[in-house]
Amino acid sequence: MAIKDLKPDTIFFQSSELDIWREATTIYMTSGHGGCHPLGLALAAKRRGFDCKVLVSQRTTPFLEGGHIPHKNEILQTVHQHFWDQCKTQNITIRYSPVTVAYIQESISKGLPVLVLISSNRMNGDKTPHWVVVTGSDDLCYFLLTIRTLKK
Repeated sequence: MAIKDLKPDTIFFQSSELDIWREATTIYMTSGHGGCHPLGLALAAKRRGFDCKVLVSQRTTPFLEGGHIPHKNEILQTVHQHFWDQCKTQNITIRYSPVTVAYIQESISKGLPVLVLISSNRMNGDKTPHWVVVTGSDDLCYFLLTIRTLKK
């Protein structure tokens, strides 16, 4: 979605989206597919020619609180460390700080798409986290970009 926002002429197929997911996945190894790690998404963007920086609110490995058995948590930690090492090699800026309304507003005012991991639980009862692109706001709401991918 962020790529399409920055390069509107980009044609996306479902396979394009799946390629990004495979590059950025945390390898959950649970009953569903793995989620995308913020550093993995940054690396996927970098491979596609974009400069990016990552603002994360915690220094620890994300998604460990999901009740995984110990060897699965070890895999999550290994993937996290591998993404972190790759980001450093690729000179991707990683900043540890709470995500604030001011930061989102400043980024949007510069014309930068902001990817945010949200829970849509209050909207539709779905507790699964989702990555969305914030493209604007008013006094009450943030505006989220949605892109329909073509099947191929």
